[in-house]
This record gives sequence, structure tokens and C-alpha cells, in this order.
Amino acid sequence: NDTIVEGGPEFLPTALPLEAIQRDLTAAGLAAKLSDSAGSYVCNHLFYSLLYAVASEPEFSDVKAGFVHVPVANIEDNPRYPEHYAQALRLVLRRMYAR
Repeated sequence: NDTIVEGGPEFLPTALPLEAIQRDLTAAGLAAKLSDSAGSYVCNHLFYSLLYAVASEPEFSDVKAGFVHVPVANIEDNPRYPEHYAQALRLVLRRMYAR
């Protein structure tokens, strides 16, 4: 377990409405699951650094930050993958900015 920010907290929560996003995606027929890990190496480092910056900088106090991992797909096996990917991103963004 490598430290990303020296002296930073071990865990930083996202402010995204994760359960609502998952419900929206599932209701649209898109596979989605919640995880408390962005993975390892680059993904985890990027996610932690983003959350740390948002939590540490007053000018970012209104920023909603999160991490959405989109798995690699073979378009030959799933020709509608780009369409599903775009639909998923629209749903996530819509939920992020819902009032």
C-alpha cells in the first residue's frame, strides 16, 4: 500500500451519489457495480489525487469528483458498446448535476 500524498488521509470519499448512479445505469439496462477501490497503480493514484485536491483547495469546494472505470470491450463482440458507453456517461453526468 503506497502512500500517494505524504501525511494525507488513507481514505477519501467521493461526494458523488453512487447508489443513485448505479440505479440509473441498471434501470437503463447497463451493467454497473460499486467498488471502494479505483484499482491499482494509475487509476488509484489519479482518483486519490483528484479527491485530495478537491478536499484541500477552497476554490474546488463546489467540485463533484469521482472515478468511473469503463472496462475495455471488443466492439466485434458488442457492436453497441460505443452507444452504451455514451449513454452511461450521459446518465452519470445527469445524476452528478441533478439538484
